[in-house]
Amino acid sequence: MGFFNSLVWQKNDPKEDVSRFEKMIQMQKEQLFGISLYFRGIELMYSEQPEIIQMNLQSFVNIRERTEDSIAAAESLLLEVKRDPSKAKKLKGFKFPPTTGHPMLDQMTERVEIILRTYEQLFPGRSKSQSLNQEELMKLMMEASKQL
Repeated sequence: MGFFNSLVWQKNDPKEDVSRFEKMIQMQKEQLFGISLYFRGIELMYSEQPEIIQMNLQSFVNIRERTEDSIAAAESLLLEVKRDPSKAKKLKGFKFPPTTGHPMLDQMTERVEIILRTYEQLFPGRSKSQSLNQEELMKLMMEASKQL
């Protein structure tokens, strides 16, 4: 993440830093939404195999909690910086949970990205707060699985 951070945070313009950080928060929210869809898909597709669901459940809960905590901390820091732009340097030191760097994380991130792209193709403009029904979720998972 060090090299990536050096590319993202090249300039010292607090407004640009705030804008980049807002985009990073949005990316984390998208990732969390995709992870939620992914797990709901696992629950649906493996409904007859509770051991597979249980095996994935704890990982999902851990990832979700870590990501939600990170987003909340990032949003709090963002508010602090917006109130006092002289604190913009703090944005550069903020670390979001990794989404790559381990084979299991890499695989999950790839699948989540496919699910998110497929979601946008199947349901363009749909509010993410509008939950998918089982039929829509199955359609999403079947279409996404074609891209794996």
